[in-house]
Amino acid sequence: MLYKNGLLKDARCDKIMDLLNSSAQKDFELAYLNIGNLYSTGECVNRDMHEAVIWWEKASIKNNGQAEFNLAGAYMRGDGVFPGSGMADIYLKKSCSHGYAGACDLLKK
Repeated sequence: MLYKNGLLKDARCDKIMDLLNSSAQKDFELAYLNIGNLYSTGECVNRDMHEAVIWWEKASIKNNGQAEFNLAGAYMRGDGVFPGSGMADIYLKKSCSHGYAGACDLLKK
């Protein structure tokens, strides 16, 4: 009944966000990536692609290939960023250079 009413989900989300924010304050790249992912999907927070991009950029500075791939997608769609700036290609290349296979596959096409 608690889960049905959303109370457990809210408690779970509060815990997740607390843990991720604590890790982000310690400069952990996976925290940056996952906070960005939550903002991208709207899970546990209101969907906000501009905020997602900010967090993914922090992970990208730490050479996180998945964050760079996510940024490339955002730039391709113009979702939370200005499209057509050439940044999608830059982030795809960075992502591939950091070993993210999905980016390498897209670059081959």
